Amino acid sequence: MSDLDPNVQTHYGVTGTNSLSQPGCTWSVIYESRPSPNRGNPDSPVAQPDQRTDRGFRMREVVLTKLSPPIKQRRTTMTNTSRNRFARRVATVASLAAVPALALGLAPASNADAITGAFGPCSTAKQMASPLWRDVDPGTYSPSHKGTNFDLQWPNNDSTRGWAVHNGNPNQKTKFTDLLVIPTIAESGIECPNLLGDAPNYFKHAADEASLLTGVDDWALAINSADSRGQDQMHIHLTELYRPARHDIDAAANSGKIAERESDWVNSVVPVTGHDQSLAKDSAPNGYRAWHVNSLDHNFFAKVNNDIVQPKKTAMSHAMILIAKDPRGGFDVLESDTQTGLSPAGMNNVESLLWKVNGK
Repeated sequence: MSDLDPNVQTHYGVTGTNSLSQPGCTWSVIYESRPSPNRGNPDSPVAQPDQRTDRGFRMREVVLTKLSPPIKQRRTTMTNTSRNRFARRVATVASLAAVPALALGLAPASNADAITGAFGPCSTAKQMASPLWRDVDPGTYSPSHKGTNFDLQWPNNDSTRGWAVHNGNPNQKTKFTDLLVIPTIAESGIECPNLLGDAPNYFKHAADEASLLTGVDDWALAINSADSRGQDQMHIHLTELYRPARHDIDAAANSGKIAERESDWVNSVVPVTGHDQSLAKDSAPNGYRAWHVNSLDHNFFAKVNNDIVQPKKTAMSHAMILIAKDPRGGFDVLESDTQTGLSPAGMNNVESLLWKVNGK
């Protein structure tokens, strides 16, 4: 118990017979409360995956101890009534140990993101200073208090796995074509190693929010490299795909140049035309690795890392990702960078493939 805060408040400290361990032992299930790690202090410690955190509670410890002779003797002299009460108490404690969230009166998990436990932060000083973080900080905003966000979701009331939908262009007042989907946890961006494991499916969550766009049918999801971004709070762009880029992606798909097998992705390079900062069409396309998927039920950060970044001996911080709808159904996942010798030359910024300007 040396690693636990001695000032936390113990909520359950019930002892009962342990039928799953050594005979003659008791077990204790102790819960503690402490401020939720994602409320007000994004740098606070987060419980490990086997210590599920819900609303600031976690299972503190399970203790096995030998029954003392007096307890053994008392057990042999129980009346039927006390024995029944004791059995009910043991059963109750067992259910608390098995399902901590239910023991605390929480609703059962409603989706895959929620049932895997709290998601740890990936924070830097620049991330904490980002205006985007201040706009979604769960110490200030929540699903019942969205602030300026169009939507704010905490699956199973867990802000560490939540996201907000934010207006990417404050000048757009009535027609919104430039949205940002932002984690409600301190998360710098694509380079964060926690995105490679048990992470929320931010791309799928972003796609589910596409109905908040105004008059945009051909939307795309995109994230910049760490080398080329303006904000250090992670955000996925949800906006219209640039039409010349759509033309090139369709042409590649219809000519069979987009990889159908994941193993072919790293070598399936297609030319896609973007625009410059003045919104004029680029004179030449850039190169993007393209893979066709049937659904968004993938961890695309892990896929890029495993299929491209590691084999090419580069880093996630240099990669950008764009996901667009495929004309044949499903989606096309595009990766590009300036580190791995793509031909045509790669890009580390998604902005040239996005068309945000039709809003007002």
